[in-house]
Amino acid sequence: MLGRRQRVVLFLLLALGHGLAIVAMVLGSRADESLAQARVTVLEFVSPEPVPSPPPPTKQAPVPVTSPAPKAGRRPRQVRAEPPATTGGAEAPPPGSLRLFEADGSLHLPDEVKDQLAEVESADREFPWKLAGVVEAGAFLERPPAIEYRETEFERYWRPHDKDLLTDLLEAAVEATTGEVRIPVPGSPGTSIVCKASLLAVAGACGVVKHDEGYRYPDPNVLTPEQDRQCDLLWEQIVQAGSQERWRRLRAIYDGTCRKPLASPSRMPPPAD
Repeated sequence: MLGRRQRVVLFLLLALGHGLAIVAMVLGSRADESLAQARVTVLEFVSPEPVPSPPPPTKQAPVPVTSPAPKAGRRPRQVRAEPPATTGGAEAPPPGSLRLFEADGSLHLPDEVKDQLAEVESADREFPWKLAGVVEAGAFLERPPAIEYRETEFERYWRPHDKDLLTDLLEAAVEATTGEVRIPVPGSPGTSIVCKASLLAVAGACGVVKHDEGYRYPDPNVLTPEQDRQCDLLWEQIVQAGSQERWRRLRAIYDGTCRKPLASPSRMPPPAD
């Protein structure tokens, strides 16, 4: 145990340490206050730079007034007519004379009509909002297939494996010795009397054949009157198209289905019911 004197000395040392700590804290707080008082905030007022005067107005070139879009009254057609045959000694008509066909066989149209058609059909047609380069982008993306099928010289010699050689020879012999006669039935288009006789089989038979059961399908390479009427309505929508996207979509449909000549009227009577 500590003696009385040692306890007194320890108490004095602790009291001295606490006193020194308090003095250090007081001096430190005064130093912070003096530094805060010594800190000065400087405000500098910067005057704005003078605004440069606008340049003098320049005269602008007059903007040409574009003609309005043509009325959807008529549309270009694929005409089947051919230019009249000319003899070898015939001379070309002078430029000022009236003519129906150009030198390449196309129809002769006035320049005003060509300009109106170009305003509708050309890819440079103006719209309120237009995406630049869309035509070139479509042509870039539409590429031919990487591998294109081509028939080789061995294609015609290919024979399926479901028949043997003897069966092929017999069928070829029967086809070579078989004769066929077709007699059309008057007043019934598509109906014929067919007679076949085979010399190898020493047999023959006749029968009535009605192609497509009396139905006649339209030619896919020409336009029927109903299809021509629908193409007229489609052309009106192309002329009145208000956006580039709608115009391109309708033009693709028109170019794929309506660029055909009109069908010639059939001279055959309709099939009997």
